[in-house]
Amino acid sequence: MDRRHFITRAAAGTLALGLPGATWQTGPSENLQTLARPALLDMLGNRRVRDLGVHYREMYPAESSVNILSAVIPGNDRQALAGAPTLHSHLKTAIRGDFAAGRTVLLKGWVLSVTEARQCALFSLIYP
Repeated sequence: MDRRHFITRAAAGTLALGLPGATWQTGPSENLQTLARPALLDMLGNRRVRDLGVHYREMYPAESSVNILSAVIPGNDRQALAGAPTLHSHLKTAIRGDFAAGRTVLLKGWVLSVTEARQCALFSLIYP
C-alpha cells in the first residue's frame, strides 16, 4: 500500500469513527434550538416557560448566559452523548436521570429537573 492510499483510508476510518456520536450534531443553531425547547413548552406555553426561566436565572445568576447554559444542559458525559441517537433523546434521558437522582428545583410552585429548569432559562434568553 502506498502512502496516498494509507492516508485516504486512515482519514476515512477516522471519519467513520466520529459519525455514530455526531448523528445529532447537525449545526450549532439547530442544537441550540433543541436545548432551548423544553418539553414543558407544549404544556405550559411560551409565557410561563419564559417566566420559569427568568426565575431560574435569578436564583442561579452564574447560569445566566447562553454560552454557559448551552454547555451545561447536555452535560459532560461524552459517552452518553455519543450513545444517544438524537440530542432530544439525550435530554429526555437526562431529565429522567435528574428526577431519579433528586436533582430538582422548585420554580414558582413547579418541581422541575435541573435540565428542564436550565432549558427554560435558555429559552428565556433566546426568546425574551
